[in-house]
Amino acid sequence: MMFIHYETCRRGVVVAVGAFALSGCASMPSPQGLSSDREEGAVIAAGTNAHFAHITETKASPAELWRAWTDVDRWGRWDGGLKLATLKSAFAVGAAGEIVPLSGLTSRFFITAVDVGSSFTFETRLPLARLVLTRRLLPGATSGHTRFEHDVSFRGALASFWALIFGPAFRRELPATMARLAAYAERLS
Repeated sequence: MMFIHYETCRRGVVVAVGAFALSGCASMPSPQGLSSDREEGAVIAAGTNAHFAHITETKASPAELWRAWTDVDRWGRWDGGLKLATLKSAFAVGAAGEIVPLSGLTSRFFITAVDVGSSFTFETRLPLARLVLTRRLLPGATSGHTRFEHDVSFRGALASFWALIFGPAFRRELPATMARLAAYAERLS
């Protein structure tokens, strides 16, 4: 028998489904706070809670941005929701790693696609779904800048459920995370 349990905390929600539990009190909204994914004056990633993306530019070169993206052990320096991230082998298709959020449980992730110097995809498994993230360099940047995108989607049988629980907070945080990444990559030069 599957059960779903919500436990709200100061700024978030803990979700337990069957034997699995996901927690994100540092940045997840409570189910009661999901009525609107657009807050006045807030910049959020474009799309729906199930599939969204954000594009921005940095003064960092494509090589510097790629270096920041693929240095998993330093993701916590620019991703404000992470305490720690590690990769157990070389950055390549099939590599597995772990993400430790500021609040919540450690999650495993797997690199599923890599186009060296251009894009990569990784995913985290959720009960009856998965969270898929693609990061890619884009053409059309202004002179001296690098344009890049983070694309996020929930897929699988319970994708709608997980999108409802995590999508709004992820959409709100993505532009700020990418701005921190842009600044971090610029400091690498």
